[in-house]
Amino acid sequence: AIVADCVLLGERALPGQPTPTVTEHFRARVRLSKEAAAQQRAGVPSAPSSAAVPSDAIYRVYFHGPAYQVIDRAWKEGPGAAALVRDDLPPNHAPAALPLLAAPRFIEACFQTAGLHEMGAHGRMALPQAIDAVVFSAPPGEGTGWRFVVATPDPEGRSFGASVVDASGRLLLRLRGYRTVALPGGLDETLAEPIARVLGRKGDA
Repeated sequence: AIVADCVLLGERALPGQPTPTVTEHFRARVRLSKEAAAQQRAGVPSAPSSAAVPSDAIYRVYFHGPAYQVIDRAWKEGPGAAALVRDDLPPNHAPAALPLLAAPRFIEACFQTAGLHEMGAHGRMALPQAIDAVVFSAPPGEGTGWRFVVATPDPEGRSFGASVVDASGRLLLRLRGYRTVALPGGLDETLAEPIARVLGRKGDA
């Protein structure tokens, strides 16, 4: 295997500063292997027992453009949330025929599903802060039928685990130790109400 240490830097010129300011945004270690990961399976989430949050309500709160409006609908799943991933999205990149080695929209679906849980259960909107690991169990584009996301907070509520599975239960991606940072200012209660109604506490976290 090959291990690559990666850093994402941002550089910008500020008024009155003789040299650009460089900011380190993220740091990660990427492990690459010539051998395919062993096929894994995971539970497919149950159908929602009550109304789900539809995509139009979700993206009145979220700011994402069409290519990353990845969730068709979301519902409560145990202590967390589940979502159906849309398959009718615009191209992720241009030229669209170029292959992907990762699955950015599956990762984004994990982020958004965890975020919907936080909105419903805690009344806050948050952005990604850190991830312990993302494990790709299948190449992008593989799997059959619908894709589902399940995002579950840990017992202390400090981080999430999330997974993407296809309709047959094949595990496509797993995300561990996802942590967020809350945005100041709170949520617009009118926009957040459909999410809170479906994903609210209802006596539990």
